[in-house]
Amino acid sequence: MAEAAPAWARGMVAALARKDHRYVLSNAEPALQAASDQPGLLARVHTWLAQAHHGLGQDEEAREQIRLAVRAVKEAGDPEGLAQIRGLRRTILAAAQAAEESPPPPPEAEDPELSPALAALRAGQHELALDRARQAREAARMRADPRTEVLALLLMARVPGHTEASVLAAREVADSVGDMNLVTAVTRAARELGMELSVRVF
Repeated sequence: MAEAAPAWARGMVAALARKDHRYVLSNAEPALQAASDQPGLLARVHTWLAQAHHGLGQDEEAREQIRLAVRAVKEAGDPEGLAQIRGLRRTILAAAQAAEESPPPPPEAEDPELSPALAALRAGQHELALDRARQAREAARMRADPRTEVLALLLMARVPGHTEASVLAAREVADSVGDMNLVTAVTRAARELGMELSVRVF
């Protein structure tokens, strides 16, 4: 940055240092306007906005700010700045890709009724996890709740020695109600557990 950085620019840099990303974004409009006739400074503003968006998990917006930063730094004729911005772009793209590729949590983790069974499973208490999951499944069957019944079976499938039988039972329930969300959940869980379910023809 230029030696005599304006106060607002120093404020944005300080906010980034303390991870106050919302402060940076709240000052985006006046900062962009103030730097509009200084391509080098404008490029920095876009990188600060990119970092703030990235810090808030808004990677699509971060990528757009990086694109604008590259355009501005090229206009400024600053090869060193361009190299730095491209490095930041690689970091943001890598983080976004990792987030997209990370597997979603198992659907049973979203059901509070299965929390005791899931907690036991995570603690390595397999018999307790099975017992609690069976109780949840039976309660779900009594009230005709196929979603919870399927999720209970998928949780049971995560206990060694119970995978295949539990996955197949979960598929039977999902198929019987024709709920594609449940069918998808069973298929995904089977894949994660190393099972390949044959395609059914209806």
